[in-house]
Amino acid sequence: MENRLYHKPGQYEYCATEYENECENECEMAETNQECPTDPDLILLRRSAKCKREIIAFYLGASTKASGPLCQLFLDIARDEMMQFRKLMILLAKYDPVQAHAFEEVGIHLPVTDFRKGQPPANYCSQDRLEIIELLTKAIAKELEAINMYQEHYEQACHDDVKALFCCNGNDDKLHVAELWKALMVFTKESNHIS
Repeated sequence: MENRLYHKPGQYEYCATEYENECENECEMAETNQECPTDPDLILLRRSAKCKREIIAFYLGASTKASGPLCQLFLDIARDEMMQFRKLMILLAKYDPVQAHAFEEVGIHLPVTDFRKGQPPANYCSQDRLEIIELLTKAIAKELEAINMYQEHYEQACHDDVKALFCCNGNDDKLHVAELWKALMVFTKESNHIS
């Protein structure tokens, strides 16, 4: 069997020089300036948060298909799940200063210890709102999965530049989580504690 190179120098020259320089600069900054938390509990918190967002979307969707006491039950459970999600985010921010900074940057102020159960309005979630909620939920879930992947890869990588890239990408995705959660709160009405 013939040995073949999978990559020939110059074969894949599709990146602009400016982009390559930008990447190198970002990676150098990540090596020197960025914090890359590796606490294993962060992975568990993100996995739990992903599940919570998915279950919230499910209960909100179920409420649109029900009426009367059953609709209210689904809404009450969704509200409980939202409080649990917020508690997860508080702990995530506590153990991941990069995520805490991302929340602050978009105007989500944690921790808020007032977890009283609010009463959602009767027409809590219309069908068009539900579609947006489902899209935002999937986006948050994907970002949380990606952050976990980058943290695991960061811990496994041997070369500093590879570690720096994983750190940089994971930290970028933490801002995405914050931005998406803030947008989602508008549709789910789960918090008045954002600026």
